[in-house]
Amino acid sequence: MTHRIRLPFAAALLALAGTASSGEIDVMTQNQYLGTDLTPVITAPPELVGTRVLEALENVAASLPAERLGRLATLVTDRSPHVLVLNEAFAYRCTDLPGTPATEGCGNQRVRGAFVDFLATTEANLDGRYVTKARVRNFAIAGLPFEVDGYTAFLSVEDRDAILVRSDVAPFAAAVPLAFGGCRASLDGCNYFAVPTLPTALGPVT
Repeated sequence: MTHRIRLPFAAALLALAGTASSGEIDVMTQNQYLGTDLTPVITAPPELVGTRVLEALENVAASLPAERLGRLATLVTDRSPHVLVLNEAFAYRCTDLPGTPATEGCGNQRVRGAFVDFLATTEANLDGRYVTKARVRNFAIAGLPFEVDGYTAFLSVEDRDAILVRSDVAPFAAAVPLAFGGCRASLDGCNYFAVPTLPTALGPVT
């Protein structure tokens, strides 16, 4: 009997020892949603990169990431799982040119709501209830230029997955070293370009 598990970006495994049996560990997964489609940015010809970046940032801002992350944190607090797995924990950062007024460039109302670090905001919203134990970076792009209302600024964007553990069990959580092929080291784990097969009591898991 073969069970197949597809991991499109990255995976990290943790062991919780001395706290609960595997049947008692509650794992909650959240996709935090990047707020836009980055494909038009990545595939844009050089002369259209700035336009596509601005459009993407307006989409992200319109998705109200700070408010969404607050609601997601409430869901976590209400359920209080042992382990929280975050996908698409994006970080959007912006750099202005010197002399840019505070309300222009990165601070322009059209885009300023986009510049949120999803993981850091989630950690703050959870107010010490959870500890980040493992992260992987799926990709990072820095220095994408864009212009908004006549002012040039630069976007940096990073996509991560993360595993957070509830603070009362965090001291018992430890990374499990795995020797899979196709690992590209990334922060606390790997991005995998091969699909590993693991022996389990239910048969091989791929």
